[in-house]
Amino acid sequence: MRKSARGFVRLVGCRCTQVTMIDFAAFLRTRFKPEDWVVAKIDVEGSEYDLFDHLLATGAASLLDEIFVEVRAIAGRARA
Repeated sequence: MRKSARGFVRLVGCRCTQVTMIDFAAFLRTRFKPEDWVVAKIDVEGSEYDLFDHLLATGAASLLDEIFVEVRAIAGRARA
């Protein structure tokens, strides 16, 4: 995966898909208050661990009341 000016490009076979990225932690912090009920369905194609590390580091994870996530095992990142 390599970063471009507008996001990340993920190489899939011989096709490229450009994805515009946002800072999900900033999105949560600017739109929700602790008393809001926030449900997130997350499928970020292998970046789940990085996303949750970022949400925990920024404190934004505390704004999520329910999380539905598809997690893929990534070498060196799988956790019990």
